[in-house]
Amino acid sequence: MKSETENKIIRFLNQNASIEDIKILSIWLDEKENQKEFENYVKLNFYSIYLVNKENDFVEERRKELENDFKKIKIKQSIIRIYRYAAVLLLFFGLGYYQFSNSIKRNSSSEIIPKKNEITLEIPGGKQILIEKEKNIFKEKSYVSLHKNSNQIIYKKNNKLKEIFYHTLNVPYGKTWNLILSDGTKVYLNSGSSLKYPVSFIEGLPRTVFLNGEAFFEVKNNNNNIFEVYSNGVSVEVYGTKFNFKNFIEDDNLNVVLVEGSVQIKNIVTNKSTKLSPGFMGSVSKKTNLISKTKVNTKLYTSWVNGRVIFRNEKFDQIIKKLERLYNVTIINNNKIISGEPFNASFDINSEPIDDVLGNFKQIYDIDYQISNNKIIIN
Repeated sequence: MKSETENKIIRFLNQNASIEDIKILSIWLDEKENQKEFENYVKLNFYSIYLVNKENDFVEERRKELENDFKKIKIKQSIIRIYRYAAVLLLFFGLGYYQFSNSIKRNSSSEIIPKKNEITLEIPGGKQILIEKEKNIFKEKSYVSLHKNSNQIIYKKNNKLKEIFYHTLNVPYGKTWNLILSDGTKVYLNSGSSLKYPVSFIEGLPRTVFLNGEAFFEVKNNNNNIFEVYSNGVSVEVYGTKFNFKNFIEDDNLNVVLVEGSVQIKNIVTNKSTKLSPGFMGSVSKKTNLISKTKVNTKLYTSWVNGRVIFRNEKFDQIIKKLERLYNVTIINNNKIISGEPFNASFDINSEPIDDVLGNFKQIYDIDYQISNNKIIIN
C-alpha cells in the first residue's frame, strides 16, 4: 500500500479526513484488490474499531458539516461505502468488541515490538552474512580473519595482502554495532547506517572507508597512512583523532563533530576545504555546498555511542526521524502544528523503550498519540 493511501485511511479512521481524501478513497475502492487490501489493513489496525460502531452518528455529523459547501458531492454515500469495507472488523472481533473497546485509550500504552531486521556483512561476491547469528570466530578464505566479540567484530591485519578487498557492514534501524579495523581504528555505527572498508589496509596507501549514515571514529594514529572517510561527495582526512560523522539522506547538512585531534573537511565538488579544532562542528550544506563551522558541546552529538540520545532545540520532525531509526518503528505525524517546533529531550535507548519516550513527550509537551501494530500516530 502506498504511504499516501495509508495516510488517507488513517485520517479517515481518526475522523480527520478531508473531502478530497474521501473522494480519492472512494475511487480507490472501486478496484476489488484495493477493497481486500483495505479490509486487511483495518483488521491489522484494529484500534479504530470504535469508529465502525459509531458509523451512523459520524456519517450524519460529517454530512451536515460538509453538505453546504459540497452539495454536488455525495459525501454520505462515499463515507458509508468506505465503512462497508471496514465493517469486517465487527465480524473479526465479534462479541469481544465491548471488552476490547473499553481497553482502548486515547493515548494507548500498548507495547511496541520492534521490527526484526538483521545486521549484515556483505563480502566480495555479494554474499550476505548474518553477523548476530555467526559463531564467535569465523574466517573467509585466506585473506581475512574476523573475530566476533559481543556486539563487535575485530579484523586482523594481513601484511602479505597486496590487493584491497572490501566488506560492507549494514546496520538496520533499531540496532547499533561496533568494529575494529585492521589498523586498530574503532568505529561505532549508529542505527540505519552502513560502512564500506578494506578487510586489511595496505601499507603506503590511504586508509579509505565509505560511510552512509552516522558513525563515531577513534582513528589509530599512523603518520605514514592518512585515514579518509568519504560520504556523498565529502571527505574527512585525519591521521589520528576522534570525531563523529553524520550524513543521512534526509539531512540538510553533512556534519562532522571533532572531539580530539585535527581533521580536514573537503568538498570534492567545489574542491573547498576547512580544518576543524576540537569542540567544533563542520557542516557542509547539501544545497549550496558551502562549508561552515560552529563551536558546539560535543556530548550532544556523540552521547549516542553510549546509548544516550540528547535533543536540544531540535525540530519535532527531525526528532521523529531519529526515533524511527533508533527504535525501528513507523511514526505518522498528523499534527502539523508541532512539526517545526523546537523540543528538548534526552533518554537512554538501552533502558527506555519507545513507549516510555512517548510517555515523557506526552507528560511534558502534552502530545497526543496512539499506538497500533508498530505504528505510532500523533494526533
